[in-house]
Amino acid sequence: LMGARILLESYDVRRAEEALQALEAECSGMRRYSLAQAQLYHLEGQWVAAQSIYEAMLLDRSSDDEVRIKFALLLRDKGDLHRALAELNKVPIKSPYGSLAQLERATTLILQGRPDRAAGLCAEIADMRPNDVAPVLGLVRAHLEMKHLTEARAMCQQFIEKHPSDKMAIAQVRVVLGKAQLMSGDSVQAARTFQLA
Repeated sequence: LMGARILLESYDVRRAEEALQALEAECSGMRRYSLAQAQLYHLEGQWVAAQSIYEAMLLDRSSDDEVRIKFALLLRDKGDLHRALAELNKVPIKSPYGSLAQLERATTLILQGRPDRAAGLCAEIADMRPNDVAPVLGLVRAHLEMKHLTEARAMCQQFIEKHPSDKMAIAQVRVVLGKAQLMSGDSVQAARTFQLA
C-alpha cells in the first residue's frame, strides 16, 4: 500500500492503479486504501468517484482532518472554492493538520481574489513555525498577487539568509523570488535566480 501511495505522490497514475488493483482484495476496507483510491480518482479526473469516497469516509468519521483536507482540495480543483474553504474551516487549528489546513485556506483565498486575508493566515503560521518554508511561500505568493513586489523579494532574501543549509527550501524560495524579480522587470536577475534554483 505504501508503494501505491508513493506512486500517487509521484503522479505515476498507471502504476499506482495497477498496485491498488493488486491490493484490492486484501485492503479494500482499510482507511489508507480508501484514501489512495480517492487520490487516484482525483488524479485521473474522476472527481465524482473521489468525492463519494471522501464523503463516505467523513460520514463514518467526521473528525478525520486528513480526509477533510483532501476533500477540500478536490473541491478546489473542481472550482468550488467556496465549499472548499468551508471544509478547510472545519479543521481545528489545534489539529495535527491545522497548519496544513490554514495554508490550503490561504491558497484558496488567493484563488478567490483575497490575497490580503491569505497573507494574514500565512504570517500567523510563519510566526509559529519560522523554519518552515511553506508559510513563507504562501506569504510571498499573496504579496505577489497584491503586487507588493518589494516585500515579496525581501521575504525571500530573508529566508535564504536565515536558512543557508536547507537546500530544498532555498530552491523553492528562489523560484518565487525569480517570479518576483520578473514581475519587477528585472529579467536578468530573475534568470540568474532561476538558474540557482
